[in-house]
Amino acid sequence: MNLHRSVLAVALAVCASTGMAKTADLGTLGAADKTFGNSFSAYGDFTDYYTFQLGGDAAATGGTITYDSFWQDISLTAITLQRCLTGSCGASGWGTVTTDSSPGQFSFSGLSGGVDYRLAVAGTVDFTMFGGQFGNASYSGTIHSIASAAPEPGALAMAIAGLMGVSLLTMRGRRA
Repeated sequence: MNLHRSVLAVALAVCASTGMAKTADLGTLGAADKTFGNSFSAYGDFTDYYTFQLGGDAAATGGTITYDSFWQDISLTAITLQRCLTGSCGASGWGTVTTDSSPGQFSFSGLSGGVDYRLAVAGTVDFTMFGGQFGNASYSGTIHSIASAAPEPGALAMAIAGLMGVSLLTMRGRRA
């Protein structure tokens, strides 16, 4: 009988620790904030994954994460930016770009458009008041992208046309 109780206790512990992870697709990032987060009513370590893409190259991508630890004890240990290394990434195929070990605010620079990225939020839930009955441990965050200062195609075409016009005038002036 004690063996059955031990097996049940181990099974419940595994379910509590592995069932906490969250995976969500944030879609295409732009200047407007996208929100993400998770809520926990069990103890244990977690790593949540949020995938996103950029519409174009980004000078910077960043955001903030907040959590309320009055009734619960949650600590975020790292925010890791990962990049898809294959054409289509599932659970594997991700390579780490950079990690931020002070994840209240995070910022990543030099990201490319058309690439799948994944934000991994890691932490630990140490305590929830009365098993989550008076509040779950939770965090929430925002992420956004700041576009690179790349010229628009129309502006680039006008600049080239202007340079060609100046060149033609200079050549005509030399002939005269």
